[in-house]
Amino acid sequence: MMQEAICAVVVSYNRKFLLLKCLNGLLKQTKPLDGICLIDNASTDGTPELLKANGFLGELPPKNLVGPYHGDYTVRPVGGKAVRIHYVRMHKNTGGAGGFYEGVKFAYEKGYDWIWIMDDDVTPEEDCLSALYEKTYELERTGLDRSNIALSCARFDKEGAFVNDGSKRINLKNPFKNLHEQKISPDDLKKKFQPIEGATFEGLMINRHLVEAVGLPNKEFFIYGDDTEFCLRLLKVTKIYLIPTAKIVRERYVKKGENVNNWKRYYILRNMLYIDLKYGNISVKLIRTTRKIVKSILGRLYHREFAEIITIFKSIRDAFKMLKMCKYNTY
Repeated sequence: MMQEAICAVVVSYNRKFLLLKCLNGLLKQTKPLDGICLIDNASTDGTPELLKANGFLGELPPKNLVGPYHGDYTVRPVGGKAVRIHYVRMHKNTGGAGGFYEGVKFAYEKGYDWIWIMDDDVTPEEDCLSALYEKTYELERTGLDRSNIALSCARFDKEGAFVNDGSKRINLKNPFKNLHEQKISPDDLKKKFQPIEGATFEGLMINRHLVEAVGLPNKEFFIYGDDTEFCLRLLKVTKIYLIPTAKIVRERYVKKGENVNNWKRYYILRNMLYIDLKYGNISVKLIRTTRKIVKSILGRLYHREFAEIITIFKSIRDAFKMLKMCKYNTY
């Protein structure tokens, strides 16, 4: 059996202690990784210094970068296999979407067979990668092509509660229902693998051949929705499976319904409009986009944030611009 190389892609910005926990979790995997591609999105909190102090970097990146900096280092866990650390420090913050674009591109061009994508605020349990990798062979025995498989971890919070941000069905037809229409249920976690349509960049693992088929994550998204858009492209050529035994812990508590910064609202509305306009049927393109725009305007009027109405119209304008300009790097 040919040895396959696996690389984790981790994107980080100003969460150095969570990042350190994530990296240590990756080094403890019972199925060792071959590489970790770490995208440091121009962090300003001392991330490089902390990485160097903990043996993940051999030297600090130069100051005042005008382009991405790349350094290769090797770490060897006690009694474990040497893991190559590919550290890429961006010269500016490219957002999660830009970071995942750079990381997947880097891992692909380095020749890795499997690419395991995650944020810096998750920690995989020690047998997480092993569970994912073993399921590729189980799925192959059902008649699927292993080189055309995408797998997602099951995410839990620190108290052990399932974090249900994925979906079994992405709704691109009914304009009166949400995009993520059918959520994953507790019963789905009892299965060996559950077909899903919506996964996040918090433990999604793909074969390199899928990069060749659908391209790289959309860096123009900056933040929010880039994982959903990537899944929609994956679904054109393959299926995505949730692996309940591949557990990953979300270290950061995200309260549902919490206030969203005004600058984030621009990206959220723009990117969701883009997805509806590019992938939705005619009713979604006309009705759901209109509902989102009206809801956004009414929300800002209710909160008397009149200046933010301009931002809403910028989101609308830029969503249409993205439709014309977005091209996906394929190989």
